[in-house]
Amino acid sequence: MSMGNGFTTRRRFLVGVAGLSAAAIAAACGTVPVSDSGEMMEEKEAPKEAEAPQAEVVEVVWACYDLQEHRNKTLREMAEVCNNTLENRVTKLEIVTENFLEKIRTEFVAGTTTYDIVVNQINWVQAGARTGMFLPISDYMKRDGVSRDDYLDSSSWDVNGIMYGLAFLGGGDAIYYNKDLFDNDGVPYPELGTTYEQLLDGAAKMTKRTGDETTQWGYNFGYSSLEVNLGSFILDSGGQVLNEARDMALYGEDPNSIAGAQLYVDMILKHRVVPWGEERQALREEGGSGRHIGTGKVAMSQITLIPLKGAYEVLGDRLGIAPLATGPAGTRSPATGSNAWSIMSLTEVPDAAWDVFYVLSQKEAQDLYAVHAHPGLFASADVFLGNYPGMDWSTVLDHWRDGGRDFFLTPETGEFWNTANSNLQPMYTGESTVQEAMKTSADAVNVLFSQRPDDWN
Repeated sequence: MSMGNGFTTRRRFLVGVAGLSAAAIAAACGTVPVSDSGEMMEEKEAPKEAEAPQAEVVEVVWACYDLQEHRNKTLREMAEVCNNTLENRVTKLEIVTENFLEKIRTEFVAGTTTYDIVVNQINWVQAGARTGMFLPISDYMKRDGVSRDDYLDSSSWDVNGIMYGLAFLGGGDAIYYNKDLFDNDGVPYPELGTTYEQLLDGAAKMTKRTGDETTQWGYNFGYSSLEVNLGSFILDSGGQVLNEARDMALYGEDPNSIAGAQLYVDMILKHRVVPWGEERQALREEGGSGRHIGTGKVAMSQITLIPLKGAYEVLGDRLGIAPLATGPAGTRSPATGSNAWSIMSLTEVPDAAWDVFYVLSQKEAQDLYAVHAHPGLFASADVFLGNYPGMDWSTVLDHWRDGGRDFFLTPETGEFWNTANSNLQPMYTGESTVQEAMKTSADAVNVLFSQRPDDWN
């Protein structure tokens, strides 16, 4: 039933917590009392016990898009944790198979929401927070002693100093490497402090060719994108991608940014240690879920956690992992990203939604999902790492925690990424110089930024 303010009244119901007790009549020696006159006394109803106050049970609807059945099953187990933990709260999980973002946006514009808690992405939160679609949770976190420092990639869920989500899964850039290929050529494994020069030298030694055919590649970029691999090369060369306000792209004319991009492109075109185009696609298809590193034909791959499970199934403890190499500026800037739970601002039950959100963000629930992916909560990381014996994650986790950066999030994140990357493509194939492509890309991004509403800054 709709109320005059456009919100929908729903999901509140009352449950009695106590019934009536049976009446008891006192009797001496099993006899019925009599009056002094000898007449039978009128039986009187014993006083009823007072009814306990009725407790309000609130239903909280938690929604996620389809994560496939094995992950959906874990979500149902997490909902059960909430129901077992919270009194007077009923957590109802809904798996949404239609276009999730379109659905929650459409409802928000109409002034309503079906869901109280929703899955959120780093390319949704900036615009969603600024338009008021997601509920700020900073005050709840402060009240209940929840620290953002306990979660991976918390900066992605901070919009102008206010938190709008906490990660339940996430990860960052790292270098996966095939120990067998390193051992075959006597090349030292990458480690904390490995420089770009050492990385390139090792990649060159492990790249093998027979005539025009490359049979083994020394390195691979998991993402040909500004927000991930290329961005790290730019930052670690002392360059800048955006200004502090994130309303201007700086990489188009900044000498250090262009130098970093040149290092990146030279690995593809000049040194030819990185597959590209059809060769890259063929390796990806061959590697399947283990992607390029899972083929056994790539010595190192710079990517997030996406191929980990598949690659480990192929290589086992011969799969190594290391932090990014140290760039010319002496820094390492891994891109860290995550998915999170957020509360819809139009929920009619914000306090109850926070109660459920809180349980979902704590260790018992995070441990459950950690069997599938690196959890958002650092305290649950051991559950995830237990799936990969023989791999030393210590320096990589420190790397993400202490040196991680976001994916250059802005109010128009998705459009920004697409605009930037589509204009950078010609430099990877040699159709344009690095300097030309970087300027064209940054100029196009700045046109996009100029269209940003003033109240989004």
